[in-house]
Amino acid sequence: MNVRQFVLNALNRALRPAGISLQRYKVPRAVVNTDRPMTRALCASSCFKNDPVAFVDVGCAGGLDERWRLFGDQMRALGIDAMTEECDRLRSLERNPAVKYVDARVGVARDHPVVRGRPQGALPRRSPWERLSVASALAIRRRQQRGREEALRSNEWPEQPLSPRQLTVDELVATQSVSDLDFLKIDVDGPDYEILAGFMPHLSRLQTLGLKLEINFHGDAEEDTHTFHNTDRLMRRNGFDLYWLSTRNYSMSALPADFAYGELGPTSFGRIFQGDAIYFRDPLGESPADLSVVKLLKLACLFELYDLPDCAAEILLRFREKIARSDTDQLLNLLVPRFDGARLPYTEYLARFNADPRSFL
Repeated sequence: MNVRQFVLNALNRALRPAGISLQRYKVPRAVVNTDRPMTRALCASSCFKNDPVAFVDVGCAGGLDERWRLFGDQMRALGIDAMTEECDRLRSLERNPAVKYVDARVGVARDHPVVRGRPQGALPRRSPWERLSVASALAIRRRQQRGREEALRSNEWPEQPLSPRQLTVDELVATQSVSDLDFLKIDVDGPDYEILAGFMPHLSRLQTLGLKLEINFHGDAEEDTHTFHNTDRLMRRNGFDLYWLSTRNYSMSALPADFAYGELGPTSFGRIFQGDAIYFRDPLGESPADLSVVKLLKLACLFELYDLPDCAAEILLRFREKIARSDTDQLLNLLVPRFDGARLPYTEYLARFNADPRSFL
């Protein structure tokens, strides 16, 4: 046990009667570089100039994930949203000609197996929404006639002018000529699971590398409804592994909690209601996909973009011969997090761990 840990343990023992623990305030010693230097270096070498990283965002209100912008003119993106005015706004602001917005409601055909003739499709039952404090707050604010911007911040999209256009996933892929898809994000506060199921054949065909999905922690045990257990099962069945998961708490209206993010939504305490999940293909897993060199480098970049530099480093190491880049060592150096405020070369960082793993305590 080092001195730092000894002192921390002693302070925790002294503070325990007051219900205080310093462990919860621990500052990580290894801090990931949010500038994503490896991805920047690959883009600077025009790595994806002839094969841009392809993104699709279903439910793009508010704009595309800013992380995707790092690829600049070496990306192309398609944003889809049901809110016509929001798509018009995003079009007016967009400066990248390779980014396109489509106002449409996306789903699947009514005879798709995931719907199975149900009038509300794959939406889950047993939702506590009407009992949550956020539902009460939104009802109060509607009576107070709050403005459109507040409604958008609170994600009340059904009250906005919606596009009359309806597309199945297959129609969307065909009409928008989606010939490549590296990363897919779905967040439509409704038929998310239906849309995901509709995309599945295309994800396999296009060797999609990763997805970010909004998931529900409520619902029933029925198959093919929008619940986390069904989403996770569907993803794993199709060759994807879970790499990151968040949860959002929502208090009951019987005892409202403070809103956590400065808007009417998640609260500081309450039952977990929704969250986000990020899935990737694991080319080193039990069912590895045979990815090209460009796909492997795209996957490494996506790992770095979503704060998984360790997974990016594994790609560079295990596929070093296949990737065959002269700058692999430098790319590994760029992935190393700051440790105790210092930036070490990859070999030195790893040697320190191998010499004494306790030095990482």
